[in-house]
Amino acid sequence: MVHRRIESDQYITDFKSKFDNFLAKAPILVSVILTPQSVTIIHENSGTQYIYDWDFTKHVKSFIHDIKIEISKHYPRLRQVIEEKVKLSPQEQADWIAENDGDLKNVPSERSIVTSRLWRIDKCIVYRDRFILVDEETEKSFLYKMNRSCTFFLKNYRNGEFPSLEAAGEYFFNNSTFLSQLEKL
Repeated sequence: MVHRRIESDQYITDFKSKFDNFLAKAPILVSVILTPQSVTIIHENSGTQYIYDWDFTKHVKSFIHDIKIEISKHYPRLRQVIEEKVKLSPQEQADWIAENDGDLKNVPSERSIVTSRLWRIDKCIVYRDRFILVDEETEKSFLYKMNRSCTFFLKNYRNGEFPSLEAAGEYFFNNSTFLSQLEKL
């Protein structure tokens, strides 16, 4: 009795169409080599090669997901620096006065708290200049619309135009509009 018949040619054809769709939204450049035995993915910036033998027992989407997990370490990262002003409590103001020899003229009423978030660009919808960003700490996804060309932004990122993750994040968040938080299905 046959429960399910898997044709290798059909599997590879399904993989090609689904993987092409995946790569169209991926924020990195890769080359793909398909052989009857395996699929080879070459990350264009680093030259890193990933070779995956065909596993016809896995569903095509699961196979692509496993590949995505592996290559996502090459996805662009951004660091958003957030400065927030908070009011000083009366106790904090009294402590400040004590530390500054009773100086009552320059007592601050607020202080800055600086935090940062590390983001991963998970998907890029090129024709709409939209990005799906994932907060690396919480794994929550957010949709942003870039007010510039997302293709040029990614090209500049790949070419090292931004000296740091903070500089890339500052450019991105200054030139983007938050649209929504995405729910996982």
